[in-house]
Amino acid sequence: MTARDALQSASLFVLGCALAALLSLSGCYGAVVGGPGATTELVDTDGDGVPDTPQNTVDADGDGISDVDEGEGDTDGDGIPDFQDQDSDGDGIGDNEEAGDGDLSTPPVDSDGDGVPDYLDDDSDGNGIPDAQEGNGDPDGDGIINSSDVDDDGDGISDADEIDGTPGAPADHDGDGT
Repeated sequence: MTARDALQSASLFVLGCALAALLSLSGCYGAVVGGPGATTELVDTDGDGVPDTPQNTVDADGDGISDVDEGEGDTDGDGIPDFQDQDSDGDGIGDNEEAGDGDLSTPPVDSDGDGVPDYLDDDSDGNGIPDAQEGNGDPDGDGIINSSDVDDDGDGISDADEIDGTPGAPADHDGDGT
C-alpha cells in the first residue's frame, strides 16, 4: 500500500465515522493510527477478542448490563459511551453494582420505578439523597446497597422521612446528636 493509498483509506474512515455520527447511525469506535499502511485499531474493553460496538458485543464492559440496554449514549458526558463505561452516570458507584441481578436477559433494575434504571439515575431509590452521597455500602446487611435502599439503616423509617426534606442533613428526631 502506498502512502497515498493509506492516506486515502484513513480519510475515508474518518469521513465515514463523521457521517455516521452526524446521522446518529452509529458511533465510530476505532482510531486511525500510523502513517503508510495505516490500520484501524478497535477497542476491546473486556478482552474477549471482539471489538466493542453495541451491534457485535453482548456486554463490552462486563458490568452485567447488555450493550443493547446501555446503547451508545454518554449519560455522564465523560467521553466514554455507556456500553463501555464502568460508571455510566458518574456517581462513583459501578454499573455492575447498580445493574441488579447481572442477568443480561433481564432489564436493569429501577429501584424507585421512575423509568430511569439505577445505573443512570442520580437518586436510584428516590429518597432525595444523591447516590453519590449514599454510596454503595450496606450497613443494615439486607443485601441492597444504600443508593438503592429506601431504608439504609434498616430501622423501619424510610430515609426520605429521616432527612426531613433536607438532603445531606439527616434529622435528629431524638436529640441525641445522631
